[in-house]
Amino acid sequence: MSIYRPKGTKVWVMDFMFHGQRIRETTGMTSKTRAREVHDKRKQGLRDGTAGIRPQARPHLFSTAANQFLESRVMARPAKSTEANSENDEMEEEDRKEKNRQARFRYLLLHLLPAFGKKLLVDIEAENISNYQKMRLAQGAANATVNREIEFLRQIMRKNGAWARIAANVKMLPERLDVGRAVTAEEESTLLRECAQSQSRLLLPFVVLSLETGARFNTIRRLRWENIDFSQRRVQFGKDKTRAGTGRVIPLNRHAIQALLSLARQSPSRKPRDFVFPSEKYCGRIRNSNSGIEDLIVVDPTRPLGNPRTAWAAAKNRTRRHCPTCKDGTLIDQAKPSAGYVCVACGFQTENLPRALLGVRLHDLRHSAVSRMVAAGVPLPMIGKIVGWSPSTLALMTARYGHFGVEELRNAVETISGRNGVSQWAPRNAPPELDDLQECEQKSTFKEDGHERTSLAARTVRIIERPGLPYGKSALMKRYDRKDLYEKVWTTPIRTLAREFGVSDVTLGKACKGLRIPIPGRGYWAKKRANLPVRDRPPLQPL
Repeated sequence: MSIYRPKGTKVWVMDFMFHGQRIRETTGMTSKTRAREVHDKRKQGLRDGTAGIRPQARPHLFSTAANQFLESRVMARPAKSTEANSENDEMEEEDRKEKNRQARFRYLLLHLLPAFGKKLLVDIEAENISNYQKMRLAQGAANATVNREIEFLRQIMRKNGAWARIAANVKMLPERLDVGRAVTAEEESTLLRECAQSQSRLLLPFVVLSLETGARFNTIRRLRWENIDFSQRRVQFGKDKTRAGTGRVIPLNRHAIQALLSLARQSPSRKPRDFVFPSEKYCGRIRNSNSGIEDLIVVDPTRPLGNPRTAWAAAKNRTRRHCPTCKDGTLIDQAKPSAGYVCVACGFQTENLPRALLGVRLHDLRHSAVSRMVAAGVPLPMIGKIVGWSPSTLALMTARYGHFGVEELRNAVETISGRNGVSQWAPRNAPPELDDLQECEQKSTFKEDGHERTSLAARTVRIIERPGLPYGKSALMKRYDRKDLYEKVWTTPIRTLAREFGVSDVTLGKACKGLRIPIPGRGYWAKKRANLPVRDRPPLQPL
């Protein structure tokens, strides 16, 4: 008997053999009909499991799946121990990051739920996602913002096994890769001067260390005194954003050492586990009978610095008071009832304060460090080791973080021809002449097919005799006008002329073809030596 009811009970029990094993379990039912259904379902489940057939998961609404996704992330966090150690510190940092992620996810859901909240995950198609992207762009959202929302949607659908079928048809929006900038030396000087005037004593050394090491914000923020070796002038960073950056050891330059020493002098009783940039709370000012008015700051060295956004924004805002004309003056408010601002040094007047360095982010200091190392010719693997890049993303990160001005690119182009920007075929003592640059600006006008066109009147041809070639005599550069070269190719055979120039006859022929200079045809010079009739010389046409 497959199901039976033991004496003295009302609940039915199923009892059967499956692949030589006895299965005896309660059905939990007092009705024989319902107990039979449970029995049949249990048998079918065993057969499906043996055949490798997995039961299909129940489809969820997107709103339900999103809530389950958030709850699973909260439950996955391990509990902290009561002992104070580095693992607990890392767990606290991970908790802080997870809370920030939760807040960001809930913000993304504010836009996703109205569009997908009432849809089953299996009903969401690539076309629905494409329409959502168009709708968000029409609302003024940036491409990167829309991509973050689609990425969160992808995480939820992938966790429930509903993303693979539409993944190939979902296209992410293109994002800007030129976000960020590098500060110039003048801007750096201005920023450091204003950071030194900040009420926060940690802002200046924090900015200096960011510039001199290129480390990320949180990496510097969680730096401890035990990670700094003053005798060896190096620092070992802790947990970083990437695995390659975690635990890296880099040397410290003179400016970074000075910034850290200034903090060390302010913390004579520091402990190895204390944070270099501790948590600070400004509590106002007090009057001291000896030193006058002092700032009252409560410091907790066992907790890292929070986000210095207020002090950083105030320092950037003060750069707006720098005069853009004389650079040294300060813009002050004009006397009432006049509006606007005037420089106390040069008298420059303006209605609105300039933006100055308002757009500079703390992360741009990392961009600046990388740009300077790239411009100085530091090898890319070495830069990646210093700033903590993964080897697989080295080239991409260099392109994203490298910011160069026109003059820096000009200097780079000049190095193509050799050291100091001078070609190895050109005379080393021949400086560039102004006439060589101005000759390209001399233009003339001619008519072709009834239309007026502009061309170079004196297109200069430079022929370089290269040392070491069979016919080369010296590194001498000669200049020929088109008309002069036209006369030469019709009075001297091409091979003879090419031997004088130190180039091949093919090279000289290509140069004439590019300049639209007609050259004698095959057999021209043989006929001329035999006093046979030759074709007339065609006229030189304008370019």
